[in-house]
Amino acid sequence: MKHRIAVAAVLALGAAPLYAQTTSVQLSGQIGAGISSKNHQSASDGRLVEVNDNLLNTSYLRFSGTENLGGGLSTVFSLESGLAIDTGGGGAGTVASPGAFWNRQSWVGLDLGGGGRITLGRQFHASTDRVIRSLDVYNVAAPTLHTVPLGLFGVNRFSANDTRVSNSVKYRVAVPEVIDAGLSVGLGEGSGGRSYAADLAHVTKKYTVGGFYVSYDAPPTARLANGTLPRYTTWGVGGNAAFGPAKIYALWLVSSLDATALGRPAQGNKVLDLGLMWSLNPATYLKFAYYDDKGTNMNNVLGRNGKKNTYIGSIQYLVSKRTELYAAAFENRFSGGYQLDPVNIAALNRNAKESSVLGFGTGIRHLF
Repeated sequence: MKHRIAVAAVLALGAAPLYAQTTSVQLSGQIGAGISSKNHQSASDGRLVEVNDNLLNTSYLRFSGTENLGGGLSTVFSLESGLAIDTGGGGAGTVASPGAFWNRQSWVGLDLGGGGRITLGRQFHASTDRVIRSLDVYNVAAPTLHTVPLGLFGVNRFSANDTRVSNSVKYRVAVPEVIDAGLSVGLGEGSGGRSYAADLAHVTKKYTVGGFYVSYDAPPTARLANGTLPRYTTWGVGGNAAFGPAKIYALWLVSSLDATALGRPAQGNKVLDLGLMWSLNPATYLKFAYYDDKGTNMNNVLGRNGKKNTYIGSIQYLVSKRTELYAAAFENRFSGGYQLDPVNIAALNRNAKESSVLGFGTGIRHLF
């Protein structure tokens, strides 16, 4: 018996070089929490003071990994779930996917080296990649519509405003200092509808210019009596540029949302997004953002036109390379038909009789 075990061990060692590759797995993420105060809330006294998730950056837990296959090829994967530090529950990313454990992202794919990367699973569309990477000063990273007014961009309006696309395939390719581009498609399995997106940018150390397009189809069950399928499309162009200690951002975004009932007009939105980041010193920086959103036929009601303006300012201090303290002020103002929008009323917990929500917050964020 001992001889058999020894022979088996020798054979196993001899075969080891054929499977020498190992997967490198990394645990990472960020956790944050803070205290905020908001007015004009639906509560009886109109003000809400609470401990909540980080106002500016979503908390999440991520497992990611890679295996070198040789010849410049690698297997890559990422499993990511939102966290709600204030309650210990699942956090942002659960929109339209409350039963999903890896609610933010869950994908696997092949890195082709200089030939790009192909990934499959639940992930951001290529268009959302572009806005996060280079078109919004806050990287569309907040867990609340109070401080991410572009929250209705990059979401599936026909699927409960889901912030990711499931059952998707994405291809990204980048040539440093030349091009950064992507294509993605959501196959629309189950009750969902198909979706498509693309982005293209020229990225340098000093500036970035780029654009994107995304289109969502309603599920087949929502097809209208005249045979058409409602669609939600968004396109945008913009970029950023560095000037000494400052970096400025600009984005122009246009969207159109078809009605899911015959005879009703499409909702249109034109959004101007301006941002500024100013480094006071290596550990302290300021951020400011202004969003001007002009909506027509809001909620697919003819003539329901209005405007939403959002102002955000923050100061962020790096206690260390991984820990940050912040203080922020924000306001969302509504006029005309936009004041009646149920999505914003619910997301901001706003008293429908009021036309604005003003808030302040402070907290801590730790990256690991």
